[in-house]
Parts: sequence; structure tokens; C-alpha cells
Amino acid sequence: MNNILKPRFIAILILPFVLAVSIVLVYLDFERRESFSNSHVVSEVNRVYSNADSILNKFYWDSVDTTIHVTFQGVQQDIFKIKDSTKGAYNDLDTIFRNSFLMNKSVTQVRWIDKNGLERYRMNRTLEKGKKDEISVVDKDQLQNKSGRYYFTEAKELSSGYIYLSKLDLNIENNVIVTPYQPTIRLATPIKDAENQFQGIIVINFNLNDLFQKLNQLSSPGIDVDLFNEQGSLRYSNSFSDSSFLDILSNGVLNGNKQTLEGFYQKRDEFEAIKSGAKNLPYHTLGGVDYAPQVRAEESIYLLVSTKQTYLDRLFKDNLLESSIIGLIALISGILLLILIHRSDQKVIRLNSELNKQLKISENSRAFKSQFLANMSHEIRTPMTAISGLLELLLKEDLDEKIVKRLKIIKDSSDGLRRIINDILDLSKIESGKSVLSKSEFRPSLTIERSISTFNGSANLNGSELLLDMEPSLFFYYCLGDEYRIEQVINNLLSNAIKFSGGKPITLAVSYTTNSNKTLTLSCAVIDQGVGMSDSLVATLGEKFTQADNTVSKENGGTGLGLSISKELLRSMGSDLEIKSELGKGSEFGFTLELDVVKEESVIDREKIDIYALNVWVINKINKSSDFINKLFRHWGCNATAISTQDELENVIQSLSTSDNPLDFIIFDIENPVSLDDVQTVIDRFSAKQLGLTKLVLMSSNEQNARTYKDTAIEVYFIKKPVTVSNFLELLQNLELVPNIQLVEDDSSNLVKTLEAKIIERVARIGAPKILLVEDNLTNQSIISEIFKSVNINVVLANNGQEAVDSVHNNDFDIVFMDVQMPVMDGLEATKIIRHSFSLDELPIIALSAGVTEQEFHTSKEVGMNSHVPKPIDMNKLMQAIIDYWPEQTVTDKEKSVDSAPIAIPKTSGISLDELNQMDRFDLSNTIFKWIGSDAYYTVLDSFLADYAELNVSNETLTYAEKTAYVHKLKGVSGNIGAMSLFASCAEFEAQLNEKDISITPLLTELMEDIETLKRTKQ
Repeated sequence: MNNILKPRFIAILILPFVLAVSIVLVYLDFERRESFSNSHVVSEVNRVYSNADSILNKFYWDSVDTTIHVTFQGVQQDIFKIKDSTKGAYNDLDTIFRNSFLMNKSVTQVRWIDKNGLERYRMNRTLEKGKKDEISVVDKDQLQNKSGRYYFTEAKELSSGYIYLSKLDLNIENNVIVTPYQPTIRLATPIKDAENQFQGIIVINFNLNDLFQKLNQLSSPGIDVDLFNEQGSLRYSNSFSDSSFLDILSNGVLNGNKQTLEGFYQKRDEFEAIKSGAKNLPYHTLGGVDYAPQVRAEESIYLLVSTKQTYLDRLFKDNLLESSIIGLIALISGILLLILIHRSDQKVIRLNSELNKQLKISENSRAFKSQFLANMSHEIRTPMTAISGLLELLLKEDLDEKIVKRLKIIKDSSDGLRRIINDILDLSKIESGKSVLSKSEFRPSLTIERSISTFNGSANLNGSELLLDMEPSLFFYYCLGDEYRIEQVINNLLSNAIKFSGGKPITLAVSYTTNSNKTLTLSCAVIDQGVGMSDSLVATLGEKFTQADNTVSKENGGTGLGLSISKELLRSMGSDLEIKSELGKGSEFGFTLELDVVKEESVIDREKIDIYALNVWVINKINKSSDFINKLFRHWGCNATAISTQDELENVIQSLSTSDNPLDFIIFDIENPVSLDDVQTVIDRFSAKQLGLTKLVLMSSNEQNARTYKDTAIEVYFIKKPVTVSNFLELLQNLELVPNIQLVEDDSSNLVKTLEAKIIERVARIGAPKILLVEDNLTNQSIISEIFKSVNINVVLANNGQEAVDSVHNNDFDIVFMDVQMPVMDGLEATKIIRHSFSLDELPIIALSAGVTEQEFHTSKEVGMNSHVPKPIDMNKLMQAIIDYWPEQTVTDKEKSVDSAPIAIPKTSGISLDELNQMDRFDLSNTIFKWIGSDAYYTVLDSFLADYAELNVSNETLTYAEKTAYVHKLKGVSGNIGAMSLFASCAEFEAQLNEKDISITPLLTELMEDIETLKRTKQ
């Protein structure tokens, strides 16, 4: 027993255990290293693939941009014309071609080939190693006939704006492959004149050697980067560079060494096996190169990034050796080391699990993002259609002027939201980082005033005062630019300033200069006195999804995205966001834009605004709010008296009694008085005669503040802060002190009214067109129908694509407005069926869709839709579509007696809608009856009764899934008609059906009872 307790025997007893521990440790450590190595390999493969994919896509997109640039410049300058051979005849074309070489270093040849296939002008870049590139024009006698070449015949057949992309092969001159080898692609695009007649093509050769060198620099140990065409032929390899293009180099195949040939076929077989799914390499990524939408490629190029087996074998050996060393250490360290290894192993398992989870998330992120954006497009735009349509209808009503102003502000905000959604939901723009700018005529001053009006309410709620400081003469300039992008930037900057202003004033400062080139330099700056930022935070501000300070952002509701969007938009317009800030003192965000001046034209007769003789007081304690209004007075030659203290007010009142110059009007700043009550002070101190001659103007950011004085017997006027040129001129008009002032109205609103007037006039002259509206959402049905009714057009309704197909085959229609996403049959499928019977000219079909991406436009056009009106409804595009596609001879002209109003179910005498609203089971307060009126409600009710009046279902005839769908739909439509008890019952049954199958017979009984009540409603 004593011998057993001796250290030697203890060691003998522990040794097997320690040995076992060391073996286990070797195994566990080896597994850990293998897992880490594998994860590292996966990460490297993904990194190399991502970088290589970016390089490839950038090369192809840059090539497309270069081709478009050359073609566009030439077409714009109209220089693609055959000229004589005199020197300098093609100087303009020469300049454009040389610019393309400077624009893209990969360009090796640019050619203009006329419509007969003859080269008219060709410019080459000579590439010689160790020498400077030389750009030369090919002599006329060396120009060739290319009418038989594939790129000429292919590009000739393309529509204007499309580009043909050749195969990736080697450059050939005079039927001989150029050496050293020059991997080349050719882009060709047709040139057409104003009558769309083919005039020739532009062909540009792009050398890929620089691209391949960049791919070589991406190489990571043990990772192969290969390019293949769709036939599996190798076009690039960082491991078998000599094996590329062997299918083209027939002599090279015969003369090549064994390793080169084996490399070519090995790579091809590997690619074919992976592409077909027959072989699955341990670690690889395969994908195709994404081309621009307008590119028509002759072949697809695939990028394969994979791991060499020899590299994996070496990793295995290294890991095994290092784990064995750890095992030897374990023999010495004993039990303690075993415990540590066990803990380490547990941590490794958790890390590996998390790593695998993150890898899966990364692999599926693109699909999730695309699906999310597609769903958001439809879900957001559907309710916005109702909001925008309802606003359009409300603005047509005879409403109080104050309400109309507020509705216009809501409409401007709604339009701004719609435009932002257009950009955010266009997936191709988000992924490419590109946003297409549009140039149109607009007035910068109105854009600025619209932004001020939109955010004035938000500033008030935040306790901040919004101030405008703008050069008044800017009001008269019309410029060219992307009005809505500029407005979006200003809106983002104002929104950001309001969040971080801390209740202090915010100023939008606007100035401009012009030059002899008819260019207006517009400078805008949003200045706040809020929390401010340090220099280090300013340096990072504007990066995507970056916030200045998480704590402050959470407190103020910031997301960090607005400034990033603004920065990108400004860069796309040739400007940048300028940021100045001091911690604790505030910030200034500004930008400067160059705009082309279209005209300088006054909407008012400036010479007849004779206000220089007016006697005006502006009473304001701090004078900030009155600064701009004083600037406006001075602009037209009137020096208004600024009163900033109570003593000054007492003095001017005293001096007025002895003055012969009568006082015309007084502007009171309600939020910043110089006394306890400036208005009451004036009323008390003025004589009745003075009050009769003087008009009182209340200036406030909230009209509610003026209610007290409006209730008095003394007439008062109101001007809203922040003061703008428009509401200043409107004030002068209301005061009737200045003649010939024409109020300003939004240009887009005028355009819509003009289109509506044309439609109404034509309806009165020749009758209304017969229009089929296909829309599954009852609320949108009603609102869009009311929009058509506002221009004296009634529509026939269909709830889905199947009903639309039946209607067009049983009735004559002039135009069909078709929703895209609908139950039973969607709009795309319905259009395909209709086009079998009716051509584009015979029956125009206009898409009404929440989808606004280029892909969705293309899809609707492919199935046979003539045009596309996005949701929310753009009134300008809707009215323009009616005018454009309303045939000269309508169905109404042919029949004269056709009534295109929706077929309504006859109403029996009974209860009115007001009486229905008083019943316990009904509540119409949140239905279209309260929003628009009884006619619109009856339209929705007719549709409901048509679907449910004849009960053709029972609990026994419906499957579990059909019952669930039926109850869900019934819940939605019952809410639309205000059957709130039925709605609540549907919600209860739906919740129970989500758990198990139950009978819906009680619900059907309740439905029939409500239907009997609804049938008794009368118009």
C-alpha cells in the first residue's frame, strides 16, 4: 500500500490518464484548427470573389458608360455624317474619340462604321510594353468594309439605346491574332437619326490586360480565380495563365506543353461539373457577371473562385503537426491543461456555430433584401394611393382657404414621400449607387418655400422657430435642374436641424449670383444653434448609416441616413455637402449648385408695386423674425420702421399724433412682443380715426395665436411665419394697398388643371370614353373612380384580372387601367390573355402599379401594356395617359347610348346612410362615406353586395384553408363598409382559425343579417 502512494507509482497511475488527456487534446485542438482554417478559407474565398466581382462589374459598366458617352456626344453634336477626306473634316469626331481614350484606359480602338458597313473613321491606341501609349488615326486607304462582321450585323438590329457586347476573345487585326495576346471585348451601338433611321454604328474595343492584372493582385495563397465563357472555355486563370484561350489558339493547342493542355481541360471539366451540380468543391463561389440592362451580350462570363486541394492538404498537415506539439505540452501540464483545453473547446464550438449562422445570413442577404423591397413597394404604395387620391379630390372641393393651404402642405409632403419611395425602392439604383437625375424647368424660390412650409409645423412642435433669409429677387428666376432632388436635400437638412436644435431658432439662408453665361449659382445653408459636434465627428458625418452620436441620435430620433442620401445626391449634381459645427454652439450644413437660367420673368408687375411711400411699423422684440420682411420692404424701396423695445413703441405712438403722414399698417410679431400685449397697447392708444386708417397684421407661426384678436370688432390680418416672398405678396394683395399683384400657384398644379380642363372639354364635345378600371382594393376603387368622375368620366369596375378578361370580351372599351398585383388572376396574366384578341392600338392597357423599378416597367411592357401610371396616383401622369390613349373615335361616339357607369344594385326604399350609421352594428365614421360622400360609399357597397348578397358558400363546402382566406377577406371588406360588429366577429373567428379548424356557420348567419340591412339603404 505504501509503495502505491509513492510518487513513482502515482506518476504511473496518472500517466495513462494524462496520456489519454493529451490524445484527446490533440484531437480537439486539431478539430479546432481545422474549423478555423476552414472558416478562414471560406472567408478568403468570399472576399476574393466579392473583390473580383466588383472589379469585373466596374470594368463592364465603365465600358458601357464610355460607349454611351461617345455615342451621346456624337449624336448631340450631329457629327456622324460622311464627309470628304480633307484634313480636319472629322475634327469634332476626333475630339470625342480622343476623349474616350482619356476617359477609359482600357480603350484600344474606336470606330465609326456607316450604315453600309464601311469604316469612316478609326482611331487606335498602340500598346507596347515599356513605351508610352500612342493614339493614332488610321489612314483612309486602310479603312475596311465591316458589313459582314458579326458586331455590325448584330448592332444593326438593335433598337436605339441598346448596346451589343461581343464575346471575350483575342484581338485580331487583318485576320491574324495580335501578339502579345490582347484579350478584348467589343461594344457596338447603333446610331439613328431623328426619324429613327439606321445611320451606322459605333464600335469600341476594350483591352482586358489591366483587368487581369488587377485580378492577379487579388490572389490569396491557395485560391484560384478563373473566368469561363458559358461553353466552359477558360478565359483567365491566376494559376494556369498559359491555358487561357486555347480553344481560340488552335496552333497553340497543338504546340503547347502537356501541363498547359492539362490545365485547360482540367479547368473546363471542373467548371462544367460545378455548373451542372455533378461536383461540389469544398470551398468555392461561382457566379455570372452582371451586365447593364441595355446590354445585349453574345455570351455570359462566369467567375469561379475556388481552393486548391494541395493547399487544403498542406493546411491539414500543418494543423496536425501543431496539434501534436500541443499534445506533448499536455503530457507535461497534466490535468490543469486538460481543463483549459476543455473550456477552450467549448468556446470554439460556440464561435463555430455563430460563424456558420453568420455565413448563412450573408449568403441569403441579397435574396432577403430583394424580397423585402418588393413587398415594401406594394404595401406602402397601396395605402398611399388612397391618401394621394383623397387629397386630390379634397382640393377640388370648395373649402375654407386656411384648410386648402394646409391640404396643399400635406399634398406637397405626400408627393415628397412618394418621390423618396421611388428612389429607395428602386433596387438597381441602390445596388449600383446610381440615381438618375432629371432636368426640368422650375423656380428655386418656390422649391425653398415649399420645404419651409412642410417643416414649419415640425419645428413648432419641437419648440424651434424656422426662419428664412433669401434674396427676394431669386423669386423671379426660372432654372433648369432636378427640382425634387434639391428639395429632398433641403428637406433632409431641415429635418436634421429640427431634431438637434434643442428648441432654438433655425435659419435657412439662401443667396445666389449670376454670370454672363446664364448660370445661376445657388447657395443654401441650414443653420441651427443646437448641440453642435466636434471636429472628429464632423469628419465621419455623412457616411452611410453613420450617426454623430448614438445617445443624442436616440434622444432626437435620428437614423443617420438623411445626411448620407443628401451627400450622394449633391455629388451626383456636381456639388458636395459642406459642414461647419462647434460643439455646444450649433451647426451649419450647406451646399452650392450651378443651375442653368431659363428666364427671369416676374409673375407680378414689379414696376407697379409702389410701396416706397407706405408707412409701416414692424414690432418685434428680437428682430430675427422681422429681418426678412424688412429685406422685402427694402427690396421694393420701402423703409419700414423696426420697433424692438417698449420705449420705442411709446415714442412712435406719441410722434404719430403730431405727424401728417398716416400709418398704413402695423405688423405684430405675436411670439416676440415688446410689451405684455402689443396689439392691445396700439388699440388702447390709437384714436378711432387712426384705427380706421391703420390695418393690423398679426405675424405668427401658428394661426391659433391670432384667434383672440380675430374675435374682436377690429379687423385684423394674418401672415404666417416664416415669412416668404409668396405670402408677403399675398399679404399686400389682401391689404389692397398695392394693385396688380398676381398670386403664385404651383406649376405642377397648373399643369394638372390644364390637362383636366382639356379632358372635360372633350367629354362635353364628343362624349366620355368608356374606361375599365381593374383594381382589387375597394378603397382605391372608390377613390380612383371619384378622380375619373371629377373629369366627368364614369368607369366600369373589375375586381381582378379574370373579371377584366371577361369584361373586355363582352363589352367595348376605349382604355383599360389595370392593377398589377391582384388575387384570382394578376394584371400581367390578364394582359397576356387580352392581347391575344386586341392589339396595342385597338385597346390601350395602362398599368396602375406600386412597382416602380426598371425591371417592373420592362415586365409590364413585355406582356403588352402600353404605359405605366405609378401608385400613389400621379395626377399629371394619369390625366396625360387619358389624353394620350383616348382614341379619336371612342366607344361613346360609336354607340352614343352606352352608359359607362358601374352597374349598381337597385336600392329599395328603406333607411338612409345617416340612419344606418346610428345602428349598433354599424359605424360609418371611418369609411369613405365620411371622407368623400354617399356616392362613393354606394360604389363600395354595390361591390360588396355583388360579391356577398347571394351566399354561395357554406361551412361544409369550404376547406380549412379556404375558410381562413374567406374570413380574412370578409374582415377587410366589412371594415370598408362600416359593418363593425361583423368586422369584430371576423377578427375573432380568424384568431380561432389560426389555431384550429372550426365551423363558420354562425359568422355566415351574421353576414346574411347585415346584408339584409344593407339592402334596405337608399340613395
